[in-house]
Amino acid sequence: MQHISPTSLLQSIERILFVMDLSVRDLIYFQSYLTDFARIYPQTKFDLMIKAREHFFLTRNKSFQIKVLKDVFKEQRLISNIYFDPSSSQKLIRQAQSMKYQSIVLLDKNAQTKNIELAIKINPKSSLIGTTTKTKWYNVLKKRAYKSLNFSIEVTPHEHAELNNFYASIFSYLNGKDVKLKPLLNIPKKWVIYAKLRFMKWGINKKNQDFGRVFFINPFDDDCNCVCPLKNLFNAIITLKQQDEWGDVTCILHTPPQKFYEVKRFFADHSVNNLFLLSADYDFFQIPAILSLCDAVFSVDGLCVDLASALNVQAFAIDKLNNIKNNE
Repeated sequence: MQHISPTSLLQSIERILFVMDLSVRDLIYFQSYLTDFARIYPQTKFDLMIKAREHFFLTRNKSFQIKVLKDVFKEQRLISNIYFDPSSSQKLIRQAQSMKYQSIVLLDKNAQTKNIELAIKINPKSSLIGTTTKTKWYNVLKKRAYKSLNFSIEVTPHEHAELNNFYASIFSYLNGKDVKLKPLLNIPKKWVIYAKLRFMKWGINKKNQDFGRVFFINPFDDDCNCVCPLKNLFNAIITLKQQDEWGDVTCILHTPPQKFYEVKRFFADHSVNNLFLLSADYDFFQIPAILSLCDAVFSVDGLCVDLASALNVQAFAIDKLNNIKNNE
């Protein structure tokens, strides 16, 4: 295992396979850093093996994540081949084996040995670049697996790490120089048009200077749990609208598809002027397209806050105690 930069190796490689447990939130950071990486290595083609992160027993979230990732990656041209959820298909493993990758990069926030084993299965002769964590002296199996890496990057386990710092450390190592980028998301033109048409349908005219501000609100966490109770949210919006300077505010409330009718029933009984529901029931880009037209974002999950950062919209994170914090 080497601790030098692999830049000289990467300059001579025609195709690289990235293997990662990718969540939806990871996506905008990975896309930002990969775009920059592709400029440095224009001769290299990139393939991606995605192992969607499971949320404990919530398998529906796993399938939802894979759908979202497919929505996003079908709109970009950086990745040549994408293998989704290889653990459920030996056919995908065989396809990857047929590519005979010269280099495999393991973007693993927890530095799991199973990903090293997967990479070796794909091509035992490949040059492996992967993450490691500090290991107890008695953890012999993990130490042995780490020795299979040709190049290593030590990382902090994911639960203590900030996503941008993780990708910055990985790609700084791969580039041989420090790099720190903002999240990036390019919204396809058809979804920009969709958002503008939806605003027209809702009667939101931002070209009118007298029109109030538009707030995007997301009370659901990554596991689709409503962290901010709907009754509390209703009371907060009513209290806000009772103030003279905020009386004309429009609120767009995001809800996961599986929670949409529950939220719709609640607000049918708790009427609020200029409150509209949004659910990405067709494509992931429904969310960022609408969000990009808003004046501010209030969210309990990191994804919407990161989307706001990528789209230059002011964001406020709502913690589990329903306190609001400016995300600057």
